[in-house]
Amino acid sequence: TANLDTVFFATSNEKHLDAFKANPDFASFRSRMDLITAPYLLKVDQELSIYSSDIRAMSHTKPIAPHAIRLLCLWAIMTRLKQPDPEYYKGKHRSLLARLDPYSKARLYNSSTLTHQFKQQEANIFRDLHGEIRGESENIVVYEGRFGASPREIRSILYRAIQHPSHKTLTPMAIFEILETIVKDRTVYDFLQLEPRGKYHQANEFIKIIRKDFLDTFEKEVTNSMTLVEPGQHEDLLSRYIEHVVATVKGEKLYNKNISSYEAPSDSLMKEVEKILNITGSIDRHREGLLGRIAAWRIDNPNSDIEITKIFDDFLEVMKAKYYKDRQAHVDDNFKCMMLLDSESPEGLSKAQIDLANLTFQQLEEKFKYDNISARECLRYYMTEKQNS
Repeated sequence: TANLDTVFFATSNEKHLDAFKANPDFASFRSRMDLITAPYLLKVDQELSIYSSDIRAMSHTKPIAPHAIRLLCLWAIMTRLKQPDPEYYKGKHRSLLARLDPYSKARLYNSSTLTHQFKQQEANIFRDLHGEIRGESENIVVYEGRFGASPREIRSILYRAIQHPSHKTLTPMAIFEILETIVKDRTVYDFLQLEPRGKYHQANEFIKIIRKDFLDTFEKEVTNSMTLVEPGQHEDLLSRYIEHVVATVKGEKLYNKNISSYEAPSDSLMKEVEKILNITGSIDRHREGLLGRIAAWRIDNPNSDIEITKIFDDFLEVMKAKYYKDRQAHVDDNFKCMMLLDSESPEGLSKAQIDLANLTFQQLEEKFKYDNISARECLRYYMTEKQNS
C-alpha cells in the first residue's frame, strides 16, 4: 500500500456525469470529489479564439471571407443561451428582461451594442444588469451553457463548409447552407431537440438572424468603402459632441484655441447631433447619462485612456447610418454599378460610376480584407436578398 499525496483532475460532459450519478457507488465517490461546472463559452470573441489554428490551416486550402467564422460562432452562442426568467429580477426590470432575445443577449455578453429595438436608456439598464443576467442560472441544474452546439460540432461544420464544392472561398453563404442542412435532422444533435421557449432554442431561426446580421454588416462595409466622407469625420463630430456635453453638465467652459479664450459649450452643435441621434425625452437626463457611461467605462478599464468611439460606438453607428441614408440613392446606384462592372457587358456606365465601383472593391479588400472572389459572391448574395425582400 502506497500513501500518495495526489490530486486527480478529469473532465466529463453532463450526460456521462448523469449516468455516473445513477451508479450506486456514486455517493462514495462524491464525498471525494469537488465538481466544478465548466459551461460552453457564451462570448463570440472567446468562441472565435478556439478555432484560430483551424482557420490558419484552412486558409491554405481556400481564402476565408470576413464574418464567415464570426457568424458561425454567433449561431453557436445563441444555441447555448437560456431565456431570462423575469421573476429573478426586480419588478421594474421584469418587462424589459422579457424582451431580451437571443441575438441581443449574445451581443450583450460580447460587450457589443444592443440592437435598435432597445432605447439608449434600456441599453444602459442591460449593461448595469449584465452581472445578474450572467449569474442567473449559475446555481441551477440546467445552467446556461450546459446545452447547445459544442465546439466539436462547430469545428465539423467549418470543415464541411471549407470543402463545399459550390463555393471557391469560405463565405458566410457556405456556412448558411451547411447550417440549413444540419438543422433539418433533429435526431443527430441533442440541442435541436430542446423545446422552444419564446425565441430561444430555435436553431433554424438563428440562421435567419445571422443572415440578416451579415446583410446589415456587408451593407455598412460597402458604404464605408465608397469613401463618401473624409476618414474620421464622424468620429471627430462625436468627440466634439461628448466634449461639449461634459462641459455643459459640469457647468464648465471650453478652451477655443482659435481665439485663445474660453467660451460656453455650443448648444447648436449639441442639438444638431441629438437630432441625428433622434434623442427623445429629457435632454438633461440624456446628457447626464452620457457622463455615467464614461464613468462606468473608466471603472471597467482603470488603466486605459478614455476612447469615446468605443464607449459610444452605438452613437457612431447611428450617425453613420443617418449620413448614408440621406445619400441612399447614390449608395444604391453604386451597388448596381458594382454588379454591372462584374458582368460581361457593363454598357451605360459613366467613367465616374466605373471609377467609384472599382474604388469600392479596392477599399473592401484594403479595409475589410475581402478577396476578389468573396467580395463579388457576397455582393451577388446581398443584391439577391435585397431584391427578394
